[in-house]
Amino acid sequence: MRLSTPIKLRDLQRKLYVKSKREPGYRFYSLYDKVWREDVLAHAWRLVRANGGAPGIDGITIGQAEERIDELLEELQQELRTCSYRPEAVRRVYIAKPDGRQRPLGIPNVRDRIVQAAAKLVLEPLFEARFEPISYGYRPKRSVSDAMERVRMVCHGRQWAIEVDVEGYFDAVSHPRLMRILARKIADGRVLSLIRSWLNAGIVEPDGHKVKPSCGVPQGGVISPLLSNVFLHMLDRYWRVNGLSKQAGADGQLIRYCDDMLIVTSQNPRLLIRLMEQRLQKMGLTLNRDKTRIIDLRAEAAHFLSFEVRQLRDWRNDDVWLRIAPSRKAEARIKEKIRNILNHRRPVALPDMVKQVNPVLRGWVNYFRHSNGSRSLQRIHEYSEFKVRKVIQRRRRYRTFGWHHVRPSEIYDTLGLYNDYAVLPCMSSRESHRKAACGKTARAV
Repeated sequence: MRLSTPIKLRDLQRKLYVKSKREPGYRFYSLYDKVWREDVLAHAWRLVRANGGAPGIDGITIGQAEERIDELLEELQQELRTCSYRPEAVRRVYIAKPDGRQRPLGIPNVRDRIVQAAAKLVLEPLFEARFEPISYGYRPKRSVSDAMERVRMVCHGRQWAIEVDVEGYFDAVSHPRLMRILARKIADGRVLSLIRSWLNAGIVEPDGHKVKPSCGVPQGGVISPLLSNVFLHMLDRYWRVNGLSKQAGADGQLIRYCDDMLIVTSQNPRLLIRLMEQRLQKMGLTLNRDKTRIIDLRAEAAHFLSFEVRQLRDWRNDDVWLRIAPSRKAEARIKEKIRNILNHRRPVALPDMVKQVNPVLRGWVNYFRHSNGSRSLQRIHEYSEFKVRKVIQRRRRYRTFGWHHVRPSEIYDTLGLYNDYAVLPCMSSRESHRKAACGKTARAV
């Protein structure tokens, strides 16, 4: 469910965006009073409630906060107005990554999430007006589908891809450097102090130990994606204004989704990596040489945002076309989730299992729907149906796994298993190649 922004708040955001767009060097002096406006805090709460999430170190859940939300919003408004608001430390949790490592997340309290969401509503238009078009992550009206469509367009005539990996990006962002970048657009000292208080709030580890890192933006905060994009905007702007690709004598195209980056070029990929590494070092970041790879798209697939990107040759007319499809790792992960939910050993009724697995299937399919992945989606379709049939076979004690035991109507009509695996039409390869060849969309970024 997508929440609609109130008209009054949308008018404020539009004015801030237009001002920042028309006057790139303008610094905004009066922003703090917008953060604690009643309508801004109320909409920030609705966004936090819709997003859900686990409680912070105080243990207060979204449901518990909702029981006294009017009182909570009034307290936050009073604290912000009197400049007595102090954020609490975030709760550190670790989630497993596909490669076996752990990704650290920082979960703020619900009250801090509300204030961060309110600040984001006010600050995002200022920076959104200046962000480069090569950035797609966590931005309004931009999505993974847009990023992959850009990949499809720029791969015409370019066979080299560079998977750029920044080592520990969210833990390496320099606080002083980030604050200097923010101060170029924000002259309101109270807003800068508010952001600084979130950066210096500290982190409580699972063992109860509290640390105060001097750098890094905790993943999991509401305002963290915006701050990350603001910091990496330096790289985007340097790529476009200073012509990083032209320095290497190449025609490289950069596509960035937060800290995930892909460079597509027709020549000099090694020199591009060296120049990119030098630029990242000046920003206080480190290029992960072990995970940064140069790939010949005609020989193997590049991986970006869980997609596989590869150029294939049509055996009928010898034309080269681009295939963008879900990666094998993405298929393996979704199969593991399906297997864990649709398990006959679980003490859960089959209709409840189907209700649990449907959102997982729907989210995965919608993520990969705009691609050439019809075969991948068909494999997931068949696998989910197979697991449902397996549960029915075990619980009804059929001796054999015969497809005649259960009709498809029972699975999809009676149980209601998700059944929409159609690949939505995207821009054809020929059309995307023609657009990439024109001057407006293919100019060096």
